[in-house]
Amino acid sequence: MIPVAEAFARLRDALPDFGTEPVALSDAVGRILREPLRAERDAPPFDRVMLDGVAVSHAALAAGRSRFPVAGLAPAGQPRARLLDPQSVLEVMTGAPLPEGADTVVPVEDLEREGDAVRILDVPEKGQGVHRRASDARVGDEVLPSGTRLRPAALAVAATEGALTLQTARRPVISLLTSGDEVVPPDAQPLDHQIRASHPAALAALLRGFGHCISRHRHAPDDPVLLKALLAEALESAEILLVTGGVSKGSADHVPRILGELGVRGHFHGVAQRPGKPLWCGSRGKQVVLALPGNPLSALTCARRYLIPALDAAMGALPEPPPLVRPLTPPAPHPTLATFRPLRVTSEGWEWVIPPNSGALHVPALTQGFLECPPGFSPPDLFPFYAWT
Repeated sequence: MIPVAEAFARLRDALPDFGTEPVALSDAVGRILREPLRAERDAPPFDRVMLDGVAVSHAALAAGRSRFPVAGLAPAGQPRARLLDPQSVLEVMTGAPLPEGADTVVPVEDLEREGDAVRILDVPEKGQGVHRRASDARVGDEVLPSGTRLRPAALAVAATEGALTLQTARRPVISLLTSGDEVVPPDAQPLDHQIRASHPAALAALLRGFGHCISRHRHAPDDPVLLKALLAEALESAEILLVTGGVSKGSADHVPRILGELGVRGHFHGVAQRPGKPLWCGSRGKQVVLALPGNPLSALTCARRYLIPALDAAMGALPEPPPLVRPLTPPAPHPTLATFRPLRVTSEGWEWVIPPNSGALHVPALTQGFLECPPGFSPPDLFPFYAWT
């Protein structure tokens, strides 16, 4: 068995660059930007009023004056107004250009209306309430670097810059092949010795939450002839093939041998971890196969720990190391294995939970992710946290 870090490195290095593709701004959420986005103009493009109130010359305030006549209104969406008399003020709205002759905005909350005049109750600092031109970016500045994950704020920047089409990392074609004679579809009524399939729903949701999708799913019985036929079929189109089950050491675990017969070269089989010890990875040319253990928690945990960050790296995403978390109760270290421990947030803090085994789903379903605890750590300690979404 190899350590977790080495297994991840081998998977990451096996994945190719999947290229780029243009994507409409409206469809780009979650995608990885593959070329820098630069400011089309200064941001903001003018000295912008940040709140409703009055625009004033701070020098008049500094001279001790507190009551000012209101000379007019400067609304948002109109050309820049001008404060002709520094002994007066202009009423301004959020988003309006700061009137010429004014340098400070006094918010409505600090004003008292007196007919056609206002009394300023609290003298602000000079420049308060003003978002200065180019304080965010100057024209030509890089505002989104290549590798940015296009979350809502990044998409807002792209929209501000008029980037209606974005060059993003192409998503690979991912196929899923589940296996096992004991598994039936979710809409079937299982017999006493059968279970309903959970892998397709869980893995599809996990991938979708990180901007990917499973293009095709097939289920194979434990019969090696049929399994080989379905693996060969899946390899005809998949760039990444996920397989669940059939990777352990039992007599019905045929997946590693059959993949070898189909020309898939193994990179590792077995990782010093719990759950998910039988994890297998290989490649055929630019195709990559990740064979996950059949137990539901093992499969989901391994896909989150290995596949999601490896895909990010292959697609050029900027590194986002997992946050470090200290649970309320330090878990006991395992002397030789890394352990992945489901974690949930409570009113007191982070609490790890103990599922009865790696086939259990109901307890982990109430968690937000899992901790990665290295072998032989010394509590108390901080651990990387991998969120399910």
